[in-house]
Amino acid sequence: MLSLVLFVVCFLSLAHAQTPGRYPKSCYEAKSWNRTNSNHVIIRPELAPEPFVVLCDMDIDEGGWTYILNRYDGSQNFSKNWDSYKAGFGHIAGEFWLGLEKIYQLVALEINELRVELTFEGEDQRRDLYTSFGIGDEKSGYVLHLLDPVIFDATDCMSLAGGMKFSTIDKDQDLNSTHNCAEIFEAGWWFRNCTPCGLPTGVYLQESIGNDDAHRRNIRLKEASIMIRSAAQELKLPKYYKQPMPERKEP
Repeated sequence: MLSLVLFVVCFLSLAHAQTPGRYPKSCYEAKSWNRTNSNHVIIRPELAPEPFVVLCDMDIDEGGWTYILNRYDGSQNFSKNWDSYKAGFGHIAGEFWLGLEKIYQLVALEINELRVELTFEGEDQRRDLYTSFGIGDEKSGYVLHLLDPVIFDATDCMSLAGGMKFSTIDKDQDLNSTHNCAEIFEAGWWFRNCTPCGLPTGVYLQESIGNDDAHRRNIRLKEASIMIRSAAQELKLPKYYKQPMPERKEP
């Protein structure tokens, strides 16, 4: 209850501080308005009928990132139906999924970069970076448009998802003819064929199997975040990064 009260106070203070009738379209634009602290920001993408609150990261790789998923303690259940994944669920001050419709509104009119950061139990943080990310509208099944990553060391769940429609426990849109992958993994995602991987929306700390380039290993998801940012910001790669892009094949 206290966290909810604090969030309402934060929301009202943000609304009061915002320029009347004018909102940034994303965290990237908010940064250009000198909003340089990683925090909650009210935005309104061009296609959004109403403004909404998002979590911004203004520090990583020069900032301007908008969170579309954040997980760190297992407090939020991600086994949800289609309507929930469309609208979003959870709490912006805790664990949440922003919502497919809001994600579509954010990425529909411009190219966005995608950043996936995962931490598995007993391991350091891993990340994937993609130079181009987008999804279609609801009529398309929120089909995923994705280019190959420029950094790839977190999970194959995203790379295998390109071109796929979104599936949930009550809406099966994967390519598996006998099973609903969303039911198997108890999570919504752009599933292809129920391939085991380190799923960002998967059951918290439940043992699963992930690909680590050359071999499979047992993993337990501990933390996950997915962020997007306008591709107008130049993506800076770590100087040490020289690893070639591994070939990914669907089993």
